[in-house]
Parts: sequence; C-alpha cells; structure tokens
Amino acid sequence: MESFASMVSAPVGRKAAAFGSHCQREWEALVDSLRLSPQQTRIVKLILQGKADKQIAREMGLRVPTVRAHLTRVFHRLGVTDRVGLVVRVFAGGSAMPEPDERT
Repeated sequence: MESFASMVSAPVGRKAAAFGSHCQREWEALVDSLRLSPQQTRIVKLILQGKADKQIAREMGLRVPTVRAHLTRVFHRLGVTDRVGLVVRVFAGGSAMPEPDERT
C-alpha cells in the first residue's frame, strides 16, 4: 500500500497553495465589498470560525458588550438580524447588499 506522503506530490502541494491564495484574495475582495472596519472584519471572521461572543471578546481583548455592539452594527450594515443571516450573507458573497448606512 502506498503511503500518504508518497501520494502527495509537489504539484498537488503547489495547487493547494494556489487555492489558499485564491481564497485569501476572495476573502479580501469580500471584506472590501462589505465595507466593515478592521475590528468588525475580525469579529465576522471569528463568527465564521464558530466562536461565541465571550470567546471573541477574550481573543480580541474586548469586553463582551463591545463585541455585541460591533455585531449589532455589522448586522445593521448587512441588513441581517442574526448570526445565521450574517453567515448566509457572507457566503452569498455580499450579494443583494443594501446601501451602507453612513451612521455605522
């Protein structure tokens, strides 16, 4: 039986690296289209990783109410009411986005 290491060739490794950089470019384009602050972007990324408010606060050095305030502004800006809507909007590539509210 062939070992896993021998099945993974250099070209496959290069393809995986190219895929990773492609995903990074897509993420950056999405972040630009959503027009979120750097902190809001980081919070969205942590939500996509399945983190709870308390975990996000600990990781970012914020208080839980501050994380929730950022989330409220993100929800308002993206026209969603909860985390599920946020995740759906992000995976839809930000399509059908309302015009951003200048107050947020």
